[in-house]
Amino acid sequence: MYIKRHIEDVLKSAINEKGALCVTGAKQAGKSTVLKNVFKEHKYVTLDDLRMLRLAKERPEDFIAQFEPPVFIDEIQYATSLFTNIKMYVDRTGAKGAFVLSGSQRYEMMAGMTESLAGRINLIDLYGLSLREILNDGFRGAFIPTREYLGNRNPKPIAYNDIWDIIWNGFLSRNCRRKNGLGAFLFELYKDIFGTRRFKTGTSRRSAAFRNVHDRRGGENWAAA
Repeated sequence: MYIKRHIEDVLKSAINEKGALCVTGAKQAGKSTVLKNVFKEHKYVTLDDLRMLRLAKERPEDFIAQFEPPVFIDEIQYATSLFTNIKMYVDRTGAKGAFVLSGSQRYEMMAGMTESLAGRINLIDLYGLSLREILNDGFRGAFIPTREYLGNRNPKPIAYNDIWDIIWNGFLSRNCRRKNGLGAFLFELYKDIFGTRRFKTGTSRRSAAFRNVHDRRGGENWAAA
């Protein structure tokens, strides 16, 4: 199920301002999901595809010709050589919103982008899910605890058990929250402390219980083992 992101309105506005829009952020923050949902009219190509990556690196002009804008290029950090060709296309056509890009926030990528696409691209950071997004709470006001704010705020109630489930699962996209929340942290910590050999053989009752840690109840069972 798609979780509506509060940044969507910002993206819809930013796409009309310049020739390109780039959303950066940590892996599994939901960049690809939200961009594909918001910009459905853009063609989609990911540079995780090794064939597309080779084309982008070795023949960037052919890549742009094959995926004529509007286009969404995912994982752009793998082929920063495309920036020059994107610049040439934007300068030649003057098109707004021709390119939607996403990538991890690496120094090399950002340095090349700001140099080649200065004045032609909007840069936006995407973070993990907010508590409001997880709860499908449409309130958008900034947290400024004034009387006016508190008077306008009508938050959804959260059950005590749900609070711990949210902490356990983390705040990344739904597909990986179980893998990146508190449970995953404890999982890696356990392996570091007790060693991978013992963990893999499952000789101890505690290691066997830990393999079943997928939620708060599993964590409680492991702690009691």
